[in-house]
Amino acid sequence: MAQDSFAHTPSDEIDSWSTLTREGDGYLTQHQRKAFEHAITLVKQRLDDTLQQKSTVKEAKTATSLVNYIDTLEDRFLNDANHVSDMEQEVALTAARLVEKVAQIILEHHPSGLSK
Repeated sequence: MAQDSFAHTPSDEIDSWSTLTREGDGYLTQHQRKAFEHAITLVKQRLDDTLQQKSTVKEAKTATSLVNYIDTLEDRFLNDANHVSDMEQEVALTAARLVEKVAQIILEHHPSGLSK
């Protein structure tokens, strides 16, 4: 019986996401897919939890550029996840990196208009 592409599974030797993306064959096992979806959910929740917090009084009184705001986000994400777990600290760093990447793309397209 011929095996179709949907039934294909990657090697059991893949033990990390970085290995999967560098050396994987483009397919996820059901377990890997669920783990990936769970990771995405954790990052989305951390983004919501951290970015929906109100600004501090000092931040609200100070006009800031997007660049300065983004520079403070890593600390904000890490502080928000402080004392939760090592995994939540990793999730916080991932969320901060995603926001930084989006900001970088925005600044590349509108470098002068967002720093005033």
